[in-house]
Amino acid sequence: MTRLTALALAFAGMAGSANTSAAQERSYDLPAFHAVEIGTGIRASIEISENRSVVATASRQELLDDVTMDVENGTLKIRFDSNLFDFILKGGIVGALINGRPDLTVAISAPRIEAVTVRSGAVLAADGVSGDRLAARFESGAEGTFTNLAVGELSARAESGARVSATGSCAQMAVDVASGGTADLSRMACATADITAETGARISVLARETITGHASLGGRIIVYGDPDERTVDTSLGGTVSFED
Repeated sequence: MTRLTALALAFAGMAGSANTSAAQERSYDLPAFHAVEIGTGIRASIEISENRSVVATASRQELLDDVTMDVENGTLKIRFDSNLFDFILKGGIVGALINGRPDLTVAISAPRIEAVTVRSGAVLAADGVSGDRLAARFESGAEGTFTNLAVGELSARAESGARVSATGSCAQMAVDVASGGTADLSRMACATADITAETGARISVLARETITGHASLGGRIIVYGDPDERTVDTSLGGTVSFED
């Protein structure tokens, strides 16, 4: 074992010991919102409920003190103050090993959600989102999981290594995946789908009636559902395949 490896393991152990302390919790009284924007490094969950609430839980009080939540034009914005990330960056790898990934989760309940944006490295789990439409965007390694999704129109983008998956149904979807992003929508039954996969991205979809797809620069599209109408094209190493 090298000295660097031993040091890393020692700091990881210190971080694990520190995280055994009692969790801290804070509730927020905020105006009504119908969209959510989740900042870098934050874990969040969304549940559809008539009772609106936002509750943050963290392993350390200072994380709660450094998170900012406000509502702007109907969008709930959750983010860390820049000073927190300045502190981690100044500590370099040692700071990251000691402090670990910011251990903060936010539980969100609202009657309806129509849009979500998930920033670099953030994680979202959403259940029961329904309505006329949902617009979802995932950036730079962000992750998202939707269960029991039921919307008329689904539009989504995953880029730069972001990952998204969904189960449920929709009338139509428009999904754009790029730069190593992945989208597993093979259990999201939709009548029509308009799909683009570029630059090493991968997407699987379930289209019952119509599929329009473009794959380029190593992008890959996998289509389930045996749609009758198929308009697809490929370029520069992109592929489109149809599965049973």
